Amino acid sequence: MLQKLYTKTNQVLLDALIVGISFFLAYEIRYNGDIPRAELVGCALLIVPIVIAQLLFYLAFGIERIPWRHFSLGDVFRVAQSHLALSLLLLCLRYLPHAPMLRVPFDVITVELLLSLSGALGVRMLRRYLYEREVNPRGGTEQRRRRVLLIDAGVTGARVAKEMMLNPSVRVIGFLDDDPSNAGCVISGARVLGPTSLLADLAKNQMIDEVLVCTPPESRAAFNRFAALLENLPITTRFMPTIDEIMASSDGLHLSMTANGNGAGSNSGNGQLSRPTATSPSRCARRYETNESSLRVVLGLSDRTWRNGWPARTKSR
Repeated sequence: MLQKLYTKTNQVLLDALIVGISFFLAYEIRYNGDIPRAELVGCALLIVPIVIAQLLFYLAFGIERIPWRHFSLGDVFRVAQSHLALSLLLLCLRYLPHAPMLRVPFDVITVELLLSLSGALGVRMLRRYLYEREVNPRGGTEQRRRRVLLIDAGVTGARVAKEMMLNPSVRVIGFLDDDPSNAGCVISGARVLGPTSLLADLAKNQMIDEVLVCTPPESRAAFNRFAALLENLPITTRFMPTIDEIMASSDGLHLSMTANGNGAGSNSGNGQLSRPTATSPSRCARRYETNESSLRVVLGLSDRTWRNGWPARTKSR
């Protein structure tokens, strides 16, 4: 039912409503609720052109092409730029000769910018929050969540923690990082507990179930010392490859389009394509297992779901 409300037309109407209400409230705030008749007439004449101008700036900056459910921090700056453009336009109109009706008070321009920008960002972040709640519900039957500890609070670790926070079957215990400046910080919702030397104590106290190492490629030389700490611990340890490593790999996970026996796939009789089949050369089987396990942890899939789920996987012998 709610999905019918999330249409492009409704989003444009909501944006227009936010701009119009913000412009009127800016006059209300500027004159403490007692707007002079001349200013009220000017507000009524300008409110529709202001709304249209803001929607045009949205189109110019590509705001309407950004899905609200995927709104991110980088999109905040684009929305802010489009609202600043309208404010600059209103400031320029103040200096036009013989056009007193276009001279919007400076205080109104400032308040309108703050109100409309806050409203535009607020509805988009609310839509993303509701979408994440729909995709990753935390309700239902109670089950034991896997306690995962992340190593290295760098860029890769922050991205992994952000994705895991949306997974209801995973509980991120925190980070271990040897950088003293990161101690006690909260990164992507996970706290940096301390240096990697605390790993043995956390494992002995049965506080973690799995360890996911997010060390960047340039720091792999120091991984041998860390691997020795993990060798005899009763926990599962996995290595998280970076996106660049996966994309640059020539012998990692490959996808190929194949036709099955009954013709339900490829370009056979019914014209449907088959499901992708992941293959891995035997010479890189160990690397494949590492990437497969790491991806399964991030996606939060059980062993049974991973074996039986889509896409189907085959390993070269």
